[in-house]
Formats: sequence, structure tokens, C-alpha cells
Amino acid sequence: MIFDNIIQKIYKKISSGLFRFTGAIPSRVRNVLVFFCCAALIWVYFFYNGRIDDGDIEIFCSVVFVILTIFSIDRRMDLIEWNKWTYYPMVLFGIGIMVIGFIHPVGDGFIVFALDLIFIFPALYYVWINRGDFDTLYKIFSGAIVAAGIISFIYCIILSFRGELNIDGVRVTGFKDNPNYLGMMGVTTIIGGLYLLSEYSHIRRIMIPSSIGIGAGIAYMIVSVSRTSMIGSAVCILAFVIFQIKIHRISSSHKTSKASTVVNLLIIVCLVTTTMIVGANLDNINYKALENKASIMEEKKAENTTPTQGKASDRLNTEGKSADAFSSGRLTIWETYIENTTLLGKPHKDVKEKLKDAAETRAHNNIIEYYYRLGLVVGSIYFLFFIIVVILALKHLFSSKYNNRWELFVIMVVGTYSIFALLEIAFLPFMRIIPCIFFFAIAPMMKADRYNLKTIDN
Repeated sequence: MIFDNIIQKIYKKISSGLFRFTGAIPSRVRNVLVFFCCAALIWVYFFYNGRIDDGDIEIFCSVVFVILTIFSIDRRMDLIEWNKWTYYPMVLFGIGIMVIGFIHPVGDGFIVFALDLIFIFPALYYVWINRGDFDTLYKIFSGAIVAAGIISFIYCIILSFRGELNIDGVRVTGFKDNPNYLGMMGVTTIIGGLYLLSEYSHIRRIMIPSSIGIGAGIAYMIVSVSRTSMIGSAVCILAFVIFQIKIHRISSSHKTSKASTVVNLLIIVCLVTTTMIVGANLDNINYKALENKASIMEEKKAENTTPTQGKASDRLNTEGKSADAFSSGRLTIWETYIENTTLLGKPHKDVKEKLKDAAETRAHNNIIEYYYRLGLVVGSIYFLFFIIVVILALKHLFSSKYNNRWELFVIMVVGTYSIFALLEIAFLPFMRIIPCIFFFAIAPMMKADRYNLKTIDN
């Protein structure tokens, strides 16, 4: 593909020039800089509570992505062979967004998203495929995730003791304005914690914070009652168990005594359980703090002292609810979007008018959202890309040929993304944390003949 060759030559020339600068930086310092770039991305989702429109957040995070790519350059780069089944659909999808954008407005952030797909994401993949040490990238990113998860959890505890934890009816939102955001933070922290445990279960200084992060993540899902996050976490945990069984059978690394293994397992279970219990009672702590404030009205206290477990079960209970009610109106939204899908797509404002009585008018499904906004042709390109990536993730999970330890991060992220892409708002990569880490995780899938990459015992 001529376009591919031209772009790669541009990447090679630019990276060679930048290596004169980055090559003089010690590798540990470069990794620290990469960590801060990852932390900057995560900070936006975990801690920033201001209102940023989709276009501005796309621009900011794209710039961070570029900086991260620059500091990832640790050698002179060579041309690579892309995986035609993943790279070309991704780039064509970006080009399709650009084309449709000339026909009608596709939405804030979409044009920047297209540039990410065509140029910025491939630049990161180009650098890390040349490096080959994806475990380094995923360890750094997971470390930043767990750190953000623990810090946010401590902050929530402080808020609950002060009676300032945000609670929206039956659901805890923490310091965010939407409980689903808290649930999304939870599943993300679980991914980071599980991956670090897979890599460092024998090193307690990493094992301990990873376990606390997992406990905090589970607690976030319990108190936020985010059903999508619960499903995503279940997928992650199942993938973790299956992958660990597979690796145990073929790997001879990290051999430890049975006694040490049992002790480490007990520590992990205790830390996860304790953190989870504390987190699951954040709302109860908050209610007690409110009761101790004389300025709080009696009726307000009575309203907020209903046990959390009953509230959660009410939300998860299907009895007496229609399918549309249980899906929070998603079925009606999906039906409206599908009925109005055209060959070249339509502006979001058109369907917004038809759903003016709905609390949220975005589709909560990437495939349906893209089909509506971008049309049948461009939407089908994304659908093809999505299906291929999911199939590859399943293949990497079950096939013994894919035995790199960092494969677990890829599998968990793709599995979680597939759930959010079908049930939540996740159509822009930097609008939510899950699609953001998805475009990190799929880097190895962009290389042809991945068997040449470093394996766990090499």
C-alpha cells in the first residue's frame, strides 16, 4: 500500500531525528516520562470533574499521546509489516470519518479522532513494534492506573468521613457526577491490578498495592451499581484465570516455593477483601457523618439511611420490569437509531430531536452510533475492525502459541472494551478511559507475524 510506505518513511525520518534527543536520555528517565504521560491521560478520567467538550478532550489527549510516543523512542526505527486485517480497517475507518465530515457534521471530536486513527495511533504502534517490549508499556500504564485507583479511593474515604461523598439516589458517584464513571474507574483499576499481579505476584512491594487496587475497583462497582462495569470486570477476571492456567502449564519462570506461594495468595485475598469491604461501606460511613451534622434536616437523613444492599438489589432486579426499562431505555434508543440509519449517515442533532424525551440521546453502542453518524459503508468498516480485534483477543486467550505475559493486558482490555462498546458511550477514544486504554492495548495486534515477538521465557 503506497500510503502505508509513505507514512512509515515519514515516521522513520522523524523518529531518527528525535532519537538524537531521546537517545541521550537514560532509559529509566524515559520510562518515568512515559509514566507521567500515562498518568496525565488517566488523571483526566479519574480526577478532572470540570466540563470539557469532546473536541477539546480529544485534542488534549492526542497531544499527550504524541509526547508519549516521542519519549518511547529508544533506538533507530526500521520499517515494519503491518497486520493488514487490523491496521488497514483502522486507517480506512479514519479516512471514512474525514470523508463523511465533509458531507455533514459528524460531531465534536470526530475529526481529531480520524487523525488519531490515521496518523497518531499508528505512530505509537510503529515505535513500540520496533521496540518489541510491550510488557514495559503495559507495566508502566498499569502502574499509573493502580496509583490513580488507590489515590481516588483514599480521597473517597476522606469524603465519606466528612459526609461529602456524592450519592445519586441508589448509587454512589464518589467525587464524580455520574455513578457509571465510578464503575468505569473500578473496572480499569481491576485491569491494572490483575496485570501487575500476573507479572509480579512474587514481589510483595508491587503485589500489595495491586491487591489494594483490585479491592478498590471491586468496591467502586458495588457502590456505583454499574452493571456494564460488573460485566466487564467478570470478563477480565475470567480471562485472568484462563490465561494464568495456560501460562502455568507452559512457563518455568518465577518459580517459588509452595509455602511462599500460599503466603502471597493469602496476602492478596486479605488485602482485596478488606479493601472491598471498606469501599462497599463508603455510603454508610457517609450517612453516619451526615447524621452527626446538626445542620442536616431530619428528612434528608431519613432519605439517605436506607441500606445500600437493598438499593443495589432493586436496581439489579428484573422482576416487574420491561426489557427497555431494565436496559435504562437503551432498546428504544437503539431502535430509533437503526430506523434512521442511512448510506452516508446523519448529524446527531437529527436523532436528538426524535429522542428529546430521553435522558441521554447517544446510542450506548459504538456500532449503532457509527452506523447512524457515518453511514452504512464507514460503519461497516468499524464493525469489521471490531470483530477482527475481538476474534484475535479470543485466539490469544486460548491458543498456546500466544504465550507472552503481556498478552493478558491486551485480552482484558479488548474484552472490557467489547462490553462497553456494545452497552455504553465509548465511541471516542478520549471521551472515556476504557476506549483510551483500548487503543494502547491493541498495539501488538497491528504487527504481522506476531510470533517473532519476545516470549515469556526468552
